Amino acid sequence: MQMNSARRTFGDIFDARGRKKRIMKHTLVAVIIIACVAVPPPMRAQQAGAPCAWVAWRNWQHQGDLADKWYISDAVPTRTECVELNRRDWRSTKERATGPNVVSVNGVEGSFLYVQYKQAWMLHEYLCLPSNLDPRPR
Repeated sequence: MQMNSARRTFGDIFDARGRKKRIMKHTLVAVIIIACVAVPPPMRAQQAGAPCAWVAWRNWQHQGDLADKWYISDAVPTRTECVELNRRDWRSTKERATGPNVVSVNGVEGSFLYVQYKQAWMLHEYLCLPSNLDPRPR
């Protein structure tokens, strides 16, 4: 029996005599899914290793410039310390948001602070992430 090797497609297999057989699509899909589940994602591997630091991230946006400007404020060993750093920075920023041009100051302590001025606004964001995560867009 002559085979047309140019007609081979993904999912074709051949028996010992070289005769073409088709793999059922659901079997192939099942094998792919099992392979994906069996291999741990990189994040699980990093979590299983040594403990990582926590990074206090800051971001600010203002009227006329909506681009994210995430930057690292500090890095500490625990999430609790990171959250406390953000709360202190939030309180400090809120205390400085005064003056005749400030209309209102709103936010959630340690999370975000929205300052409304007469002619503009500014948004401050605070975030704690493990050192292996980065909020900046790629």
